[in-house]
Amino acid sequence: MPGGRQDLCDTPKGKRHRTLHPRQHDLAQELPAHIPTVASTHLARELRAQRDNAGMSQEAVAEEMGWAESKLYRIENDKSRVLQRDVKRLLKLYETEEKQAEVIAELGRLAGEPDWWHQYSGAIPEWFQVYVVLEASASHVFGYQSELVPGIRRPKATRDRSCPLRPSPTPTSRSTARSRFE
Repeated sequence: MPGGRQDLCDTPKGKRHRTLHPRQHDLAQELPAHIPTVASTHLARELRAQRDNAGMSQEAVAEEMGWAESKLYRIENDKSRVLQRDVKRLLKLYETEEKQAEVIAELGRLAGEPDWWHQYSGAIPEWFQVYVVLEASASHVFGYQSELVPGIRRPKATRDRSCPLRPSPTPTSRSTARSRFE
């Protein structure tokens, strides 16, 4: 926390390091971990594909970037946020074509922007957030109900209370349609 109080502590080896004030520590624990978005998932997939196309191993890329392998693993599996400058460095390392690099860099910019529902992420269980991400980015939503099957094989008592009949896909006369449901 900028301007917050920090305490100096001695370690067993005699080195001094800064620790967070208890209030800062509580706030740091309340912050959500990286919340994947559709853009960040696509970015992770693209970065992995670019590394594969370059024929480089995770170990070689991590060494070249000065990172631990685990950081690259988390980036490629959308487990942690990736900075825009790191995206550009990776694309340069992978020797990605300029046009494709611009598209992926734009994806990196979009991946850093929170979706509308991020402000409610504390109220949404982590396992359910992937469904919220997918729904938020969907252009169409389809419903399927296997429990209700409208048709003529239902008792008359339940037929009268259910939803109105949908038009038949094949043309039928009114007398034929009435005889089916009586």
